[in-house]
Amino acid sequence: MSTTVLLTKAEVVNALKNYPEMIELLEKAHAELSEGSLKTLPRNAIFLPSRIIMAQMPASIPSLGVAGTKIAMFGGAQGQSAILLFDAECGALKAIVAAEPITVLRTAATSAAATNVLARKDAEVLCLLGAGNQAVGHAEAICAIRPIKEIRVWSIDEPSANLGVEKISALCPNAKVTAYLDAEAAVRGADVVCTVTKAREPILQGEWLKPGAHVNAVGAVSAMGRELSTSVLTNGKVYVDQMETCMGTAGDLLIPIKEGEYSQDQIVGELGAAINGTVPGRENDEEITVFESVGLGCQDVVAAYIAVKNAEPVHTIEF
Repeated sequence: MSTTVLLTKAEVVNALKNYPEMIELLEKAHAELSEGSLKTLPRNAIFLPSRIIMAQMPASIPSLGVAGTKIAMFGGAQGQSAILLFDAECGALKAIVAAEPITVLRTAATSAAATNVLARKDAEVLCLLGAGNQAVGHAEAICAIRPIKEIRVWSIDEPSANLGVEKISALCPNAKVTAYLDAEAAVRGADVVCTVTKAREPILQGEWLKPGAHVNAVGAVSAMGRELSTSVLTNGKVYVDQMETCMGTAGDLLIPIKEGEYSQDQIVGELGAAINGTVPGRENDEEITVFESVGLGCQDVVAAYIAVKNAEPVHTIEF
């Protein structure tokens, strides 16, 4: 019999306040993924008769001694998600962790890890195309690894942009935070650009990016939608979180590949390979870098591991 920890949404958020810790472990996890010592499988799903989708994202991380999977239900009025975290040595169920806040926090931390590896060290102007929870998380995470002095928050909806500014200003007091309704104006001159929307058509053009800019493409996680124009890809050096997963779900890449305007061979490689040095990272201050992020199970498991380590749980059960 073993004791299993239960972590609520509030407990997870409180346990994951230290972005630098999560960013460091995610960099390490991506390096291990690209060298083959860490295993993570692409998202797979079952379509239920009720029109609800049940998705799984499993991963094994030997260096942390854990394995786990996120299970998420989509499409229902009360869709929920949880991460099951297991001891990789004995198989005991270590924890059941609320996954909704983890999805936001680990996505932002992964973008920050990519920014840390690929963006210019002197980057200080951050542009967020999108003003929701992911935009807020990305602002806080990237401010943890770069000396950000200005944050531009774009939305097609003025109240949403203003609300995003309000939330980000509270979390990033050292930066000037401004709302934009013109995407091009928000992007021009920015050092780091994050696309965090539900757009299905491009919202970012390559011609808007300054030399030396870094892009984190986050919102388009369907093969049928995209946030980036093809010119963003052709103007920059493109990296992915995992090649196999992106070649199944990243519309930013798949749509221009299908249209014959881009090819998989033009992708430099995985983020982890850039960390390991097996593919080149940023080589000068003028080149544009692009990180395509579709989300991986290993990112969820890393965040759940940190949450369990740092939390002061109230609830446990015996298995």
